[in-house]
Amino acid sequence: MSDIDLKLEREESSTARRQRDDMPHFYMPAMPPLGFIRAVRQRLDAWAFRRKMKRLLDYDDHILDDMGHTRAELMMAIKLPLKENARKVLRQWRDQRRRTG
Repeated sequence: MSDIDLKLEREESSTARRQRDDMPHFYMPAMPPLGFIRAVRQRLDAWAFRRKMKRLLDYDDHILDDMGHTRAELMMAIKLPLKENARKVLRQWRDQRRRTG
């Protein structure tokens, strides 16, 4: 190898080392993935809805029946995992109860 080749190789390795040293030890992107944002939002909405359902348990059974729900259904919906849509499940239970009488 000639002196010019060695000099170029040293310059390239020092440039690469400088670029590596300039990078932080962790990388934080400017925006998190949209799927992650959507999942967090859905979980927060589900959690807020369950808090509202817990407040419904303070009402009398007759009032809950007028709303189309039973105390047992509300308690089961509150215990569902956050990834399940409690509104949809409650609606299905209510519709099934109306069909079967």
